[in-house]
Amino acid sequence: ALPIFQSYDTIKIYYDNGQQVVTNALKASIGYALSKEAVIYRKADPKDYRLEQAADLMCAIELTALKFKAGENTETDHKQNYLKALRRKQAK
Repeated sequence: ALPIFQSYDTIKIYYDNGQQVVTNALKASIGYALSKEAVIYRKADPKDYRLEQAADLMCAIELTALKFKAGENTETDHKQNYLKALRRKQAK
């Protein structure tokens, strides 16, 4: 996957800066793997970006499904109940 990202002239990263450790990890790893001049950081405010929230939830559900299929699910996966969260967010 890295060659795909390295083939772009510009990579935009949207993050809400919610956790400093995640912010530091993103900047360090992306700065190491990609040209720093090719990366643009944008603040993503969850209350303004519903599409990002929906995409995050869908990715979490898909990842959990893959983990269950591979038998690599964790106790947290059992407690999260992503399906219940998804159904709460569905339009009625």
